[in-house]
Amino acid sequence: MNRTVKGVLVGGAVGAAVAGVQTAMSNAEEEAATERVLRTVAEGAVVGGLVGLVLDLRARRRAAIAVAAVPFGARLIGFARSAGPRAGEVTGTIRQAAGAARPHLVTAADIARGHALKGADEARPHVVSAADLARARALDIAGDTRPHLGRAAVAAREAVAG
Repeated sequence: MNRTVKGVLVGGAVGAAVAGVQTAMSNAEEEAATERVLRTVAEGAVVGGLVGLVLDLRARRRAAIAVAAVPFGARLIGFARSAGPRAGEVTGTIRQAAGAARPHLVTAADIARGHALKGADEARPHVVSAADLARARALDIAGDTRPHLGRAAVAAREAVAG
């Protein structure tokens, strides 16, 4: 039984118990008491069903997260192993496919490396130029601030000696 059905049953039972205690403590007429008991049982069942539904959804989400956390290859091999007598064939096929794909992946990696090196070589003059420009600007700013720093140092010495 899933959690929603269990929640409805437990909620209805708790609602019936609460309604029974409330009816026993009150001096209401039988017809009004019956109506109150039915309403309380229904409310308890609805609340229990909602709690069960939330617990069901939460469990499903956790299961989906757990499945997603396992790498695809491991899941594939796990499915292959659980396939029974053909698991060896499937695992062998997967390994064979990986072996066949390996040279293509190595070639693609070499091509990507070549493009990256070419891009770095093309960018090098621009980076050097930007670094030279930044150095020149920093030296200009340092030259502009040197007189101010000298005056500030003199003022600080006078204040300390003062």
